[in-house]
Amino acid sequence: MLPGDVLLEMERKDGKIQIATFDQSGHGAVLCVKGIYQLARAALDSCQDVENERVSRLVDEALERMDRFILANSIEPVTMSQMKERNQAKLRKLRDDLSGPDASGKLKSCKADVPERVQSPARLVSAFDETSDEEFRAKVDDLLLVPRLPAMNPCL
Repeated sequence: MLPGDVLLEMERKDGKIQIATFDQSGHGAVLCVKGIYQLARAALDSCQDVENERVSRLVDEALERMDRFILANSIEPVTMSQMKERNQAKLRKLRDDLSGPDASGKLKSCKADVPERVQSPARLVSAFDETSDEEFRAKVDDLLLVPRLPAMNPCL
């Protein structure tokens, strides 16, 4: 029996089985939220105009808690060291997406909307900064309240 209220959808495509997860708990899709927080972490690392020690600390704490939740509830066997390796690879890619020149040679901006993202990384960090420490942690508490399979959908 899988933990929590998560729907799995399997589809065979080009000889491979793809699995999509849909959180129906009402607490949020942990993998989606983690991706958003990773984008904030990458922006805090890469964007000079969004440096913020308090938000950086809160995001790091939240990501650590999400990783522990994922390890405890995942059906895929994974170790913390494997999780950290995946996280570092994802953060490297996000940092590359946020800095340096784009395909046309124009310098990227952390204030611009990132393709396939909800909002610009600078606005994301700013929104986190407008949230009190208690409110920020309460949102993470609610996200991780119910043990369940970590899901990517529905994503914001």
